[in-house]
Amino acid sequence: ARVEDLERWGEDPEGYTVDVSRSSPDADVRAAGQGLLLALVEAEESKSLALNLLATRMRDYDEQRSAAEREARSASETERGGIGVGKYVCDLEILKWDAIYTAAGVASSSLSGFEFVEWFGNSLGPSLTVIIQGAASSNSNNSILPVLRHRIVWLLGCWVSSLDAPSRPQVYAALASVLSLTDAKSDAAVRLACVETIGGAFEDWDFDAASFQGLAKPVVEAMYGLMRGLEELESLTTVLQTIGALVARMNRHLGVEAANAVVQ
Repeated sequence: ARVEDLERWGEDPEGYTVDVSRSSPDADVRAAGQGLLLALVEAEESKSLALNLLATRMRDYDEQRSAAEREARSASETERGGIGVGKYVCDLEILKWDAIYTAAGVASSSLSGFEFVEWFGNSLGPSLTVIIQGAASSNSNNSILPVLRHRIVWLLGCWVSSLDAPSRPQVYAALASVLSLTDAKSDAAVRLACVETIGGAFEDWDFDAASFQGLAKPVVEAMYGLMRGLEELESLTTVLQTIGALVARMNRHLGVEAANAVVQ
């Protein structure tokens, strides 16, 4: 992430999200870099090396846990060795893992042999829990952008089709939990990423409606709550379309309370 991107995020999380969704390789360095990565993991001459390097980093659970712990606690720029972005501090170790997670999401279709379920159980899920619990217990007035919270939620959307039956309820619950948070570190960028990932789960052929049944009502309520703070038409449309997808995919599993929440 570039400093200017982080500044934009800090100033206007929703606007930043819309900017990212509109970016193209012809006009945006971030999108062009992701295109280059795709070329590397798809080309015969480079894909083996690129994918092996990426998979090796993805299996470094200790470093991922360390980065999550760094995001979970707010501290000063000097203490963290980070860079100042407006009123926020961005830790360089966190930004490194944001880049690795981005690569893992962009290249997900090429990493077909990687055990995502194991990765979620041993690293991504616990890291997300550490970030959320740490932020909730932090008494510091300093703050950092929720970079990894946002990126892990986005990453789950890239790999949702790789989930097995036992892991689906865990991922659904994690997404519902993040979406329902209203603290400063679950800003519009994080919650919109969560909405998109949940929407991707509804589109997955193996979506488990029965496992989502108990989450339907709080998820609908959280989405409507999010909408009250949104201004961009694209954002509002995304949330409404996701609510519509929820109703369609849940079908007979929707339940009376969730149905009432939809038509509130």
